[in-house]
Amino acid sequence: KKFLKKLGLVHLVKIIFSFMHYGLKNEISLKNLYDIKMSFKYDHTYEFRANYLPNILDNTFEPQTIKLLKNVIKKNDTIIDCGSNFGLFSLLACYLSGSDGKGYAFDASKETCDSLNENKRLNRFSNLNVNHYALSDKSMQEVEFYGGSGGGTIIKDNPLYNTQNFSQKVNTISLDDFFADKKIQNLKLIKIDV
Repeated sequence: KKFLKKLGLVHLVKIIFSFMHYGLKNEISLKNLYDIKMSFKYDHTYEFRANYLPNILDNTFEPQTIKLLKNVIKKNDTIIDCGSNFGLFSLLACYLSGSDGKGYAFDASKETCDSLNENKRLNRFSNLNVNHYALSDKSMQEVEFYGGSGGGTIIKDNPLYNTQNFSQKVNTISLDDFFADKKIQNLKLIKIDV
Protein backbone atom coordinates (compact mmCIF):
# COMPACT_ATOMS: atom_id res chain seq x y z
CA LYS A 1 0.00 0.00 0.00
CA LYS A 2 2.88 2.39 0.80
CA PHE A 3 4.36 1.75 -2.65
CA LEU A 4 1.02 2.43 -4.35
CA LYS A 5 0.51 5.53 -2.23
CA LYS A 6 3.93 6.80 -3.22
CA LEU A 7 2.96 6.41 -6.88
CA GLY A 8 -0.43 8.02 -6.25
CA LEU A 9 -2.26 4.84 -7.29
CA VAL A 10 -4.19 3.93 -4.13
CA HIS A 11 -7.42 5.55 -5.33
CA LEU A 12 -7.11 3.90 -8.75
CA VAL A 13 -6.54 0.48 -7.17
CA LYS A 14 -9.64 0.97 -4.99
CA ILE A 15 -11.71 1.74 -8.10
CA ILE A 16 -10.40 -1.30 -9.97
CA PHE A 17 -10.91 -3.57 -6.95
CA SER A 18 -14.46 -2.28 -6.50
CA PHE A 19 -15.46 -2.80 -10.12
CA MET A 20 -13.92 -6.28 -10.17
CA HIS A 21 -16.00 -7.31 -7.15
CA TYR A 22 -19.23 -5.32 -7.47
CA GLY A 23 -19.42 -4.22 -11.10
CA LEU A 24 -21.59 -1.20 -11.81
CA LYS A 25 -24.12 -1.89 -9.06
CA ASN A 26 -25.57 1.10 -7.21
CA GLU A 27 -26.31 -0.90 -4.09
CA ILE A 28 -25.81 -4.29 -2.50
CA SER A 29 -27.98 -6.47 -0.31
CA LEU A 30 -26.13 -7.96 2.66
CA LYS A 31 -27.31 -11.57 2.56
CA ASN A 32 -25.45 -12.33 5.80
CA LEU A 33 -27.21 -9.48 7.65
CA TYR A 34 -30.93 -9.87 7.00
CA ASP A 35 -30.67 -8.53 3.43
CA ILE A 36 -29.98 -4.99 4.67
CA LYS A 37 -29.34 -2.83 1.62
CA MET A 38 -26.31 -0.55 1.34
CA SER A 39 -26.03 2.15 -1.31
CA PHE A 40 -22.86 3.13 -3.15
CA LYS A 41 -24.32 6.53 -4.13
CA TYR A 42 -22.14 8.56 -1.75
CA ASP A 43 -19.09 6.27 -1.86
CA HIS A 44 -17.17 8.67 -4.14
CA THR A 45 -13.79 7.64 -2.71
CA TYR A 46 -14.60 3.90 -2.92
CA GLU A 47 -13.73 3.72 0.78
CA PHE A 48 -16.81 1.67 1.70
CA ARG A 49 -16.56 -0.76 -1.23
CA ALA A 50 -12.81 -1.29 -0.99
CA ASN A 51 -12.16 -1.19 2.76
CA TYR A 52 -15.35 -2.17 4.59
CA LEU A 53 -17.64 -4.21 2.35
CA PRO A 54 -15.33 -7.21 1.79
CA ASN A 55 -15.05 -7.68 5.57
CA ILE A 56 -18.79 -7.21 6.10
CA LEU A 57 -19.57 -9.85 3.47
CA ASP A 58 -17.16 -12.41 4.91
CA ASN A 59 -18.30 -11.72 8.51
CA THR A 60 -14.94 -10.35 9.68
CA PHE A 61 -16.08 -6.73 10.15
CA GLU A 62 -16.39 -6.18 13.91
CA PRO A 63 -17.96 -9.61 14.52
CA GLN A 64 -18.12 -9.09 18.30
CA THR A 65 -20.10 -5.87 17.89
CA ILE A 66 -22.51 -7.46 15.42
CA LYS A 67 -22.99 -10.46 17.72
CA LEU A 68 -23.63 -8.14 20.68
CA LEU A 69 -26.26 -6.20 18.73
CA LYS A 70 -27.99 -9.41 17.64
CA ASN A 71 -28.04 -10.74 21.22
CA VAL A 72 -29.05 -7.54 23.00
CA ILE A 73 -31.47 -5.62 20.77
CA LYS A 74 -35.07 -6.80 20.78
CA LYS A 75 -38.32 -5.53 19.23
CA ASN A 76 -39.35 -2.03 20.36
CA ASP A 77 -35.87 -1.13 21.70
CA THR A 78 -34.23 2.25 21.22
CA ILE A 79 -30.55 2.59 20.33
CA ILE A 80 -28.23 5.57 20.02
CA ASP A 81 -25.29 5.29 17.61
CA CYS A 82 -22.62 7.92 18.33
CA GLY A 83 -20.19 8.06 15.42
CA SER A 84 -22.38 6.09 13.03
CA ASN A 85 -20.09 6.39 9.97
CA PHE A 86 -21.83 4.64 7.04
CA GLY A 87 -24.41 3.27 9.47
CA LEU A 88 -24.12 -0.50 9.44
CA PHE A 89 -24.79 -0.75 13.18
CA SER A 90 -27.66 1.77 13.03
CA LEU A 91 -29.28 -0.14 10.18
CA LEU A 92 -28.84 -3.48 11.91
CA ALA A 93 -30.27 -2.07 15.15
CA CYS A 94 -33.31 -0.67 13.33
CA TYR A 95 -33.91 -4.02 11.66
CA LEU A 96 -33.63 -5.87 14.99
CA SER A 97 -35.81 -3.40 16.92
CA GLY A 98 -38.56 -3.50 14.29
CA SER A 99 -40.87 -0.75 13.13
CA ASP A 100 -41.82 0.19 16.70
CA GLY A 101 -38.19 0.49 17.79
CA LYS A 102 -36.17 3.67 17.35
CA GLY A 103 -32.64 4.44 16.25
CA TYR A 104 -30.74 7.72 16.60
CA ALA A 105 -27.51 8.04 14.59
CA PHE A 106 -25.00 10.88 14.97
CA ASP A 107 -22.01 11.67 12.78
CA ALA A 108 -19.89 14.77 12.15
CA SER A 109 -19.51 14.02 8.41
CA LYS A 110 -22.27 15.42 6.18
CA GLU A 111 -21.33 12.94 3.44
CA THR A 112 -21.68 10.05 5.87
CA CYS A 113 -25.08 11.30 7.08
CA ASP A 114 -26.23 11.65 3.45
CA SER A 115 -25.13 8.07 2.83
CA LEU A 116 -26.91 6.80 5.92
CA ASN A 117 -30.09 8.67 4.94
CA GLU A 118 -29.92 6.97 1.53
CA ASN A 119 -29.53 3.57 3.22
CA LYS A 120 -32.43 4.43 5.54
CA ARG A 121 -34.57 5.17 2.47
CA LEU A 122 -33.51 1.96 0.67
CA ASN A 123 -34.42 -0.15 3.71
CA ARG A 124 -37.59 1.80 4.50
CA PHE A 125 -36.41 2.37 8.08
CA SER A 126 -38.66 5.24 9.10
CA ASN A 127 -37.63 4.48 12.69
CA LEU A 128 -34.07 5.80 12.09
CA ASN A 129 -33.28 9.43 12.94
CA VAL A 130 -29.98 10.56 11.30
CA ASN A 131 -28.30 13.64 12.82
CA HIS A 132 -25.40 15.65 11.41
CA TYR A 133 -23.67 16.80 14.60
CA ALA A 134 -20.34 16.39 16.34
CA LEU A 135 -21.22 15.13 19.81
CA SER A 136 -19.72 17.12 22.65
CA ASP A 137 -20.35 18.22 26.20
CA LYS A 138 -21.36 21.65 24.83
CA SER A 139 -24.02 22.34 22.23
CA MET A 140 -24.15 24.68 19.24
CA GLN A 141 -20.47 25.38 18.92
CA GLU A 142 -19.12 25.34 15.38
CA VAL A 143 -16.06 23.09 14.99
CA GLU A 144 -13.91 22.07 12.04
CA PHE A 145 -14.30 18.50 10.83
CA TYR A 146 -11.36 16.81 9.10
CA GLY A 147 -12.27 13.80 7.03
CA GLY A 148 -14.96 12.40 4.77
CA SER A 149 -16.97 9.27 4.19
CA GLY A 150 -14.32 6.97 5.65
CA GLY A 151 -14.19 8.63 9.04
CA GLY A 152 -12.67 11.75 10.43
CA THR A 153 -11.89 13.83 13.47
CA ILE A 154 -12.52 17.24 14.99
CA ILE A 155 -9.14 17.05 16.76
CA LYS A 156 -6.53 19.23 15.05
CA ASP A 157 -3.21 17.41 14.49
CA ASN A 158 -4.77 13.97 15.04
CA PRO A 159 -2.04 11.69 13.61
CA LEU A 160 -4.62 9.33 12.03
CA TYR A 161 -6.01 11.97 9.65
CA ASN A 162 -4.79 14.76 7.42
CA THR A 163 -5.79 17.80 9.45
CA GLN A 164 -3.91 20.40 7.43
CA ASN A 165 -7.09 21.38 5.59
CA PHE A 166 -10.47 20.96 7.21
CA SER A 167 -13.23 19.66 4.98
CA GLN A 168 -16.30 21.17 6.64
CA LYS A 169 -17.69 22.95 9.67
CA VAL A 170 -20.19 21.18 11.89
CA ASN A 171 -22.18 22.16 14.96
CA THR A 172 -21.79 20.31 18.23
CA ILE A 173 -24.57 18.98 20.40
CA SER A 174 -24.69 17.18 23.72
CA LEU A 175 -26.86 14.10 24.06
CA ASP A 176 -28.53 15.75 27.07
CA ASP A 177 -29.58 18.75 24.97
CA PHE A 178 -30.63 16.65 21.97
CA PHE A 179 -32.86 14.37 24.03
CA ALA A 180 -34.14 17.03 26.48
CA ASP A 181 -37.60 17.26 24.89
CA LYS A 182 -37.83 13.72 23.51
CA LYS A 183 -39.53 10.95 25.38
CA ILE A 184 -37.16 8.01 24.96
CA GLN A 185 -38.58 4.63 25.78
CA ASN A 186 -36.85 1.26 25.99
CA LEU A 187 -33.32 2.66 25.63
CA LYS A 188 -31.28 -0.51 25.27
CA LEU A 189 -27.90 0.53 23.92
CA ILE A 190 -25.64 3.51 23.30
CA LYS A 191 -22.82 2.66 20.87
CA ILE A 192 -19.94 5.13 20.93
CA ASP A 193 -17.27 5.12 18.24
CA VAL A 194 -15.93 8.66 18.12
